[in-house]
Amino acid sequence: MKTVSGFHSYWNHIRIYCVTNVAQRLPTLFPYLSARSEAYVNYGIPPQVTLTAMAMEISITIVSAAIVAGVMSFYVHPSQNNLAIIVVILLLIPISIITFPNKFIEVINKIIIKQKRMPLVIKLSKFNTFSWVALFILIWLNSGLFYYLLINSINNIPKEKLLYFIFFSALSGLVGWIGQLLFFMPIPALRQITMIYLMSTIVPMPLAVAFTLFSRVCVMVFELMWATIFTFLYYLKTKFIIR
Repeated sequence: MKTVSGFHSYWNHIRIYCVTNVAQRLPTLFPYLSARSEAYVNYGIPPQVTLTAMAMEISITIVSAAIVAGVMSFYVHPSQNNLAIIVVILLLIPISIITFPNKFIEVINKIIIKQKRMPLVIKLSKFNTFSWVALFILIWLNSGLFYYLLINSINNIPKEKLLYFIFFSALSGLVGWIGQLLFFMPIPALRQITMIYLMSTIVPMPLAVAFTLFSRVCVMVFELMWATIFTFLYYLKTKFIIR
């Protein structure tokens, strides 16, 4: 968002992300897109700039999840290596956006100009987008580690299964985002169903359901906690400045 908008307040970026991220739990992407774009409007950033940045963010999130899931599938399901090929075919559009970011900006500008608005003055390089994909790959790896440690805290899971949890996290996240984009379903709903199914391949189904619900509750608590903390800090900062 900083690269696209030129808005350099790191603290405010974190606050906006934590507060608006809760809207992802609602059906369709519209509440999430509206909340994020409206939050940045307060800082003078037009909605079209925010939405363009979010399109890049979602594309990077999906592609990075696909990369992690595809690589891990060679270990988890070595007999089903066609998964990576299927994923690439399904993700041609987000892959194209990341590979040719300036072409994507040109398409957005054509739409904006037809609406008689000022075009976006944004230049992105492949280095930018590929660097962001690399960072998001680390996030997905960390997500799998989080699930493993969380579930291992209540039931002993062999260390050899860590790669399975990384695969489960990335693939279920990928399914959740695709379901949100294509079928207007809440990301957690489809993601948790996928997680339960995948986890049932290594533990009994009742445990898979219990583990998935437990991790979902923990993540929701973390999200609400950070959203509350940053909202409270923003309130204190605003009150202090006004005085």
